[in-house]
Amino acid sequence: MWRRFNDYAIFSLAISVNLGAALVSISKALLIVSLVLYFILDRPWKKQIDWIKTPWVMWTILLSMLWLFITYWWSDAQAGVFWASINRHARIMLILLVFILISSKKSIYKTIQFLIIAHLFVLVLSYLMWLGVFIPFMQNKLPYEYAVPFTSSLEQPVMSALVVVLIWFFKDKWTHIYGKVPVYIAAVLCFFNVFFIMMGRTGFIVMLLALTFIVFFELPKRFKWVALVLPIILGYALFSISPRLQSRTLEIQSGFKEYQEGNIEKSESLRLDYWHRSFLSIKEHPISGSGVGSWRDKYQEYGGKESNPPTNPHNQFLLWWVEAGSIGFILLITLFVALYRDASKLDQQESKALICITTLAIVMSLFNCPFYGVGMGEFFMLLFACLLATGKYAEANKTSLIAQVS
Repeated sequence: MWRRFNDYAIFSLAISVNLGAALVSISKALLIVSLVLYFILDRPWKKQIDWIKTPWVMWTILLSMLWLFITYWWSDAQAGVFWASINRHARIMLILLVFILISSKKSIYKTIQFLIIAHLFVLVLSYLMWLGVFIPFMQNKLPYEYAVPFTSSLEQPVMSALVVVLIWFFKDKWTHIYGKVPVYIAAVLCFFNVFFIMMGRTGFIVMLLALTFIVFFELPKRFKWVALVLPIILGYALFSISPRLQSRTLEIQSGFKEYQEGNIEKSESLRLDYWHRSFLSIKEHPISGSGVGSWRDKYQEYGGKESNPPTNPHNQFLLWWVEAGSIGFILLITLFVALYRDASKLDQQESKALICITTLAIVMSLFNCPFYGVGMGEFFMLLFACLLATGKYAEANKTSLIAQVS
C-alpha cells in the first residue's frame, strides 16, 4: 500500500510541475511523507546495496550539497537568506529522492506519461488564450497575449521542448497506447506553440537543439553531419515565417547596444550586467566562493545597476561559481559529466533521451538557473530521476555511449 502511495506522490509531482509553484510544494510534501514511510516500513539499512551500481550522479549530488552547506561558515549572506537559498539548491536532491522511491519500470513510464498529459493540458489552455478565449482559473500575472496560464514565458516553452524529447524517444510506447496520429499531433502542438506563440528566446534555442538531437540520433551514421547544419537551416526558415521569433530575435541586438550605452532595461543588458558583476565577485573569492545566498549582495556591492536585483545571475554556472567558488563550479560540471556517464549505462532509448535532456539543461544553464527555480527545477530533476531509475530495471542492453551515438 505504501509503495502505491509513493507512486501517487511522484505522479502528483509530474502533474504539478506544469501547473505552478503551489501545487509543486504540496507534491514535494507528499514525497517527504513517502520517504518517511520508506524508512519506517522498508528498513533499507537492512538490505544489501550494490554501491558500485549506484549512478555516479547520486554521489556528485551528495558531495555538491555537502560543499554548499559548508559555505555557511563564510557566507556573506544573512542566515535567513542562506537557508532560503540552500533550500533552492537542495532541489537537486529530488533526483535521489525519486530514484529511491519509484517502485517499478511501469511507474516510471506512468510518471512520464502524466507529465506529458499535464503539459498538453497547459498547451490547450495556451492555444485558447492565444485565440482570445477567457480562462477563469489562470494563475499567471503575465499579459494575456503571452498565452502562459501557469508558469512563465521562460519555463513553458522549455518544458514543451523537453516534452517533445519524451514524445519522440518513447513514441513506440505512446503509439501503442494512443495510436500514431495523436502522438504526432502532440509533438506538432509543442513545436508550433514554442515558435509561433511563446515569447521566451531560451525556449527557441532549446527547442532547436532538441530537434537537432532527434534528427542526429535518427539519421544513419553517414548522414549525421546533416544534424550539424539543421539548427542554421531551421532557424533561418522559422525566422522568415514566424513574426514572434523574428521580433524577439531582433531585440537581442538592441539589448547589447543598450548595455554598451549604460542602460539595462532589456533582459540581454540585464544579464550582461549580472554576469559582469559575477566575474568581479569570482575574482575576489576564486576558490571557496562568497557563500550560498550571497550573489545578490555581491552584485550590489560591485556596483550592479539594477536597484532590485534577483537572487541569481541568470546563469547556473556563474551562480555556483560565485557562491561556492571554483570547487562548486567543478562540482556542477561533474554533475553533468556524471549524467552523461550514467546515460551510457541505460537502455538505448532512455540513454538517448537522457543525453538530450542533459545537453538541453547545460544550454539553458548558460542563460538561466534551471535548477534554482521552482517548477522548472523540479521538471528537470523528475526527468533525470525517472530516466536514471530505468537503469534499475534495464534489460541487458548495456551498449556504450559511443556505440549508441553511432
